[in-house]
Amino acid sequence: MSAPTSPRELAAHQVRNLAAQIYVELAWRVAPVGDKAAPTPPNPEDLARLSFKLAAAFQQVEDELKTAKSATTDSFELRVSDMADWNK
Repeated sequence: MSAPTSPRELAAHQVRNLAAQIYVELAWRVAPVGDKAAPTPPNPEDLARLSFKLAAAFQQVEDELKTAKSATTDSFELRVSDMADWNK
């Protein structure tokens, strides 16, 4: 698989990687192991769909938060005289 070149490809790549991480975590948690196993493990395809939905939602909220933060970030200029005032 080649490296993503456009912003759209990069976003899709990030969502896919996050979905894969979520899928592995979900699959690990529901895998039948001893007495703590889920009564009937879910369908792997359903886990994959859920993983992609969760990853896409996470990416969307992260993008919204970045946009909101960049809109409220003020520029700040630090001068030597400002630091001198700290010692008073």
